[in-house]
Amino acid sequence: MSKLDSTKRCRRTLSSLYVFTGILCALTLSSCTKPTAHAQTTYYVDATNGSDANSGTSRTLAWKTIAKVNAQEFVAGDSILFKRGQEWREGLGIDGAIETAWNGTANNHIIFDAYGTGPKPKFLGSLDKSLTTDWTRVLEISGSPSLALPVMSAI
Repeated sequence: MSKLDSTKRCRRTLSSLYVFTGILCALTLSSCTKPTAHAQTTYYVDATNGSDANSGTSRTLAWKTIAKVNAQEFVAGDSILFKRGQEWREGLGIDGAIETAWNGTANNHIIFDAYGTGPKPKFLGSLDKSLTTDWTRVLEISGSPSLALPVMSAI
């Protein structure tokens, strides 16, 4: 074998080795730099039958309160579904504003919607004072002892 043939063979081997090394490096770097994909998750909230101890990831394991929703970190593609016919007297997000730490994007939103049948869910953000024990009589009008102006109690 001539010195020229030996040099050509060595160059081909080195070229192959460089190509192989380049491919290996590219595969290694791409697997290291790719962000981990977050599976899009659907969460359920049911004010009547839910429990904040649940995972929230199915209708039968729904969360109960908006406080539980507010405590979560959501990412692009997640959905939070509130049961129809239910009402919550809480604000969504910190101080009732949508949480800015939730990470939706312009093209991949965090979705808030309803599930089930019936009227749309209600978000009242107020206290329930529907029982007569929640009210106190503070004024009686002369000549009509049964007429009183109810005022919310301090309870």
